[in-house]
Amino acid sequence: MTSIAEAADAYHDAQAAVRVGNRKAALSGALMALALDPHTPAHRRIALDILGVTSGYKTLPAPVMDALRICAADAALDVQPLSLVIKTIFEADPRFAAMERTLQGPATEIESAIVAGQWNWFFDEPIFLAVLARATLISLRIERVLRAVRRHVLLHQTNVVPVTSFMTALALQLNNARFAWPTPSDERAAAATSSTPLIASLYQPLQSFDDRVAASLPDILRAARHATRARIERARALPTLTEIDDQTSRLVREQYEGYPYPPWDALGDVQPTTLDQFLKMRLGDAHQHPLRPSILSAGCGTGRGAVLLAKTFPSAMITAVDLSRTSLAYAAMKAEQHEAENITFGVGDILKLPALNTHYDLIESSGVLHHMANPAAGLAALASVLKPNGVMRIALYSQRGRSAVIAARAVLADQSVPDTDDGVRLAREVLLALPATHPARGVVDTPEFFTLDGLHDLIFNVQESRFTPLGLRSLLASAGLDFLGFDIADPSIRHRYTEMFPNEPTLRDLDKWDAFEQNHTSTFAEMYQFWCRRSP
Repeated sequence: MTSIAEAADAYHDAQAAVRVGNRKAALSGALMALALDPHTPAHRRIALDILGVTSGYKTLPAPVMDALRICAADAALDVQPLSLVIKTIFEADPRFAAMERTLQGPATEIESAIVAGQWNWFFDEPIFLAVLARATLISLRIERVLRAVRRHVLLHQTNVVPVTSFMTALALQLNNARFAWPTPSDERAAAATSSTPLIASLYQPLQSFDDRVAASLPDILRAARHATRARIERARALPTLTEIDDQTSRLVREQYEGYPYPPWDALGDVQPTTLDQFLKMRLGDAHQHPLRPSILSAGCGTGRGAVLLAKTFPSAMITAVDLSRTSLAYAAMKAEQHEAENITFGVGDILKLPALNTHYDLIESSGVLHHMANPAAGLAALASVLKPNGVMRIALYSQRGRSAVIAARAVLADQSVPDTDDGVRLAREVLLALPATHPARGVVDTPEFFTLDGLHDLIFNVQESRFTPLGLRSLLASAGLDFLGFDIADPSIRHRYTEMFPNEPTLRDLDKWDAFEQNHTSTFAEMYQFWCRRSP
C-alpha cells in the first residue's frame, strides 16, 4: 500500500474516531495522515484542529514534527493550533527546564549558553518561530523564559546576530500582543537608550520608530510597521453607513477604537461552496437562494469572520459593518491581503440597519449583541433585515461558561485596577498572584490572557450580557425567530449530549441543553454559536 493510500485510511480512521468522541484515536489517526501526506489540506486541517485542543503528550514523532514544520512554513495556514503544540512539547523537554534554571543564574552563564549555541534548539525551531510571528503564545512558562532572555539581551548588549530570526519573531509577538508583559523600570530606561533597533523593537511599538531608525529593522518588522501606519490612513477613508447615537454603542465604539480585537493572521484551508450547499450540509436546509446571495457580517470587528464568509461564498455580496473604524481598517486590509474582493466595509450601528432598507440571505453576528444595552433590540433589528427564507448565525456569551471572567472582574474591581493599558498589565499580575484554586484563575488559561487587547476585551468590556439556553429561547422568541441548533466544533460534546438524551436526535431542545450545561458548565466557555430563522 502506498503512503498516500495509508494516509487516506488514517484520515478516515481519524474522522470516525472524531464522530464518536474518541480523541486519543482521533489524534493518532490524524497525526499518521499528516506525517504520511502533509500537503493534503484535509490532513492538515484535521491534525491542526485536534492538536489545537489536545495536550498530555510529551513528544511527537520526528515525522510528525517534520510535517508540522511544513505546515508552519505555509503563510496561508492558521498556525494558532501550533501554540498548544509548542507549549506541550517545550514544557516537557528537560532542556527547557535546564534553560529556566540557567536564566535564574549569573549573567555570565546565560551569555555563555547563548554564545555557545546551547539554546539553538529553542531559538531555531521553525514551529516556534511561526507561533511567535503569526499566532498568540499561550504558555506562561515560555513567556517567563522569553522575558528573561529579552532582559539579558537588553541589559548585557548581547550580539543578537546569531539569533536574529528569533528576535525578529519575538518582536512581532510582542507588538501583536501590544506589550502585555510587565517591564521593570531598569529595562524601560535601558530600552530608551538602546542603539540597536532590533532590541528596541522588543520594548516599543514598531509604529513609534522614525523612518531613519526603522530603516535598520529587519524587512518583516518594517513591513509590519508600514501595515500599522497604513491601517490608520485606511480608517479615515471608510464610509459611514449609519449614525451612531446610542450611548452604549458609542462607549463600545470607543473601547474597540483603543483595543481592536482579535488580531489574526491566516484563515487556513477554506473550501469554497454555495450558500445552498452550505446550509443543506449544516442545517438540512432545502431553500433556494440567489446565485449571488447577499450576506451581512453585523459587527465584523477585525474581519476574520467576514473574510472567511467571502472566501467560502465567492459568489456572494457581503456587507461588513462595525462601530469601530480602527477594527474595520484592520478588516479591510486583511480582506485585501486575502484577495477577498466581494466585501463592502462600512461604519454603522446594528440598531440603525433597518433604515438602509436592505435585506440579506444570511446574517452573521458573532460576539456582538451581548455588548449592546438591549440585545433583544439588536436581534430584532437584524431579524427585520433578514429575507423570508434567510438564516442567521449568532454567537453570545454563556452565563455559566463565563464564571471565571465574572470572578476575575470582581477581584479587579475590589482592588480598583484601572481600565488603562497599564491597568490591563497590572490585572495580569493580580490574577497570576491568586491561588490556583481561585475561581478567577481560569482566566489565566485563556488565549486572551496573553494579549493586551484580548485581556481587555475579556475583563474590562464596557457592556456585557450573558445567557443560558433558556435565556436564548426567550431572546429568540422576542424577535420572532426559531432556534435551528448549535454549531459545535467538538464532536465529544454531541456524543455526551446524545448519551444524556438518547431520544432527542435533533439536538435542538433548549430545555435539554440547559440541563446538559448545568452538568457540563464549560461546554460553552467560548460562546454559544447557533443558527436561527424567522418563525413561519
